[in-house]
Amino acid sequence: MSIACRNNTRLPLLGALSALLFTAACATQPGAVGSSATLTALTEPPARHQGYNWFFDQDEGEFQLFYGMAESDDIPLGMTCSSGSGHITISTPSEDNHARSLTLTSGGQMATYPARATEAQVFDGYNIVSQTTPADPVMQTFGQNGWMAVAGKDGWMSLVGDGSARELARRFMAGCKR
Repeated sequence: MSIACRNNTRLPLLGALSALLFTAACATQPGAVGSSATLTALTEPPARHQGYNWFFDQDEGEFQLFYGMAESDDIPLGMTCSSGSGHITISTPSEDNHARSLTLTSGGQMATYPARATEAQVFDGYNIVSQTTPADPVMQTFGQNGWMAVAGKDGWMSLVGDGSARELARRFMAGCKR
């Protein structure tokens, strides 16, 4: 599902990634956060969405890993951490301001994280923001296999990249660990 942008501009990838974590302008949205009670953990990666990939950036002690379309502001999920902090911030766009959790799966692991909805500044909707750590089993598994899925109103939304995804996930997780 996509939402209409007020300004349908293309943003340079690395320069825009930091700002997009909490704005996710024109992002493809997982939709209303699904109930983890009806979902089971995925043991194999779901089908990849063509054109979507993982993108890594490191700048002055800040690590960022985003899943989206290259040279676009379509970013369904973003993660950031400060070097060695042991804390990861996860953000995904949503039209639902009542969402209070975010559910992820990777390699047979599944977790539901407490979250808060914050009003988006760039698009009509909300950002669902949650916190976790590199020690979280879903994050550890993601760091090894480079794929995950996020729960949406219609089930799991695939976050599967190309062959570089495993290395990018490993670098992000290593940078976040204390």
